[in-house]
Amino acid sequence: MLKLLEENRHTGDELTPFSPEELQEVATAFAERCKASAKNFTLPASGTNIDFSNVDFEKGALYYRCLFSDDANFGGATFSDDAN
Repeated sequence: MLKLLEENRHTGDELTPFSPEELQEVATAFAERCKASAKNFTLPASGTNIDFSNVDFEKGALYYRCLFSDDANFGGATFSDDAN
């Protein structure tokens, strides 16, 4: 993270971890989109691999300026619209 700040690639605000309240908002929104129960849904721990393998993206997927703290696997994923 320090390297990204030193290189002026990202601001401190962009690299600040979500608060517990913000994480709960993300979990709730994701559960609603997946029609899952937010009470039974937990987000993966920070710093873990992101696994999008075999995911069917029905709409465009834009990951511009997104930071993945570890590996992101898109193996077998399909995109029905633009992916960037």
